[in-house]
Amino acid sequence: MNSRLAFRVEGMTCASCVARVERVLNKLPGVEEATVNLAAEKASVIVDESGPGAGALFEAVERVADDIKLCAPLAVQAIKQIVYTGRNLPVEYSQKLSGPISQRISTTEDSIEGPKAFSEKRKPQWKMK
Repeated sequence: MNSRLAFRVEGMTCASCVARVERVLNKLPGVEEATVNLAAEKASVIVDESGPGAGALFEAVERVADDIKLCAPLAVQAIKQIVYTGRNLPVEYSQKLSGPISQRISTTEDSIEGPKAFSEKRKPQWKMK
């Protein structure tokens, strides 16, 4: 018999976060269907009797959050600014909006640190500069 588990997922800012959380939850053994609602900040998961419990689902979502937190803070801020400002604009205007923001990010110390840390196989040390 299937059961539905619902829980809050706070802090998501875009459809990419939603898709990532859904993808991770849907890959768990015993999960029949997982959906995440960005506006309501809720996840709904249908699991079969062999499926994971609430604790395992929470752990999976926390792993996704930890991965996202590893991203460059300035880049995440820029993405949020583009999404919030451009969400009600036609696509061509949103794309024009992203140009100056991307240019500003590409001249930061963090834009150098990310690829450098990757090539050195270490975690980046973000400076927010």
